[in-house]
Amino acid sequence: MFEAQVTQFIVPHGRQDNVSVFLPDNVKVKYHDMVKCGCRLTAEVLLTKEVSLAIEQPELGDYSTEITNNGPSVKLCIERLLEEFDKNNFNDWAKEASSYG
Repeated sequence: MFEAQVTQFIVPHGRQDNVSVFLPDNVKVKYHDMVKCGCRLTAEVLLTKEVSLAIEQPELGDYSTEITNNGPSVKLCIERLLEEFDKNNFNDWAKEASSYG
């Protein structure tokens, strides 16, 4: 297990708070790849009480998102977002996203 940081947006005004989550080692390399690409994990509890999770590049926006019920599935969705993260695909997306300026 390793400790990862998640930026939580808190209603009603989107105040940001950094929280820690412990994730299995099988996503550690992907987490560090994501951070090296300038991304962060984000979470926000929606008005529906569901949780929106994302891999976000702060200047370009959300690269990948999932919505899940609040509870144990949040951690599983974070793991899935990281498992699916590919730095080469991200770099292609970032080039395209930045061209929209």
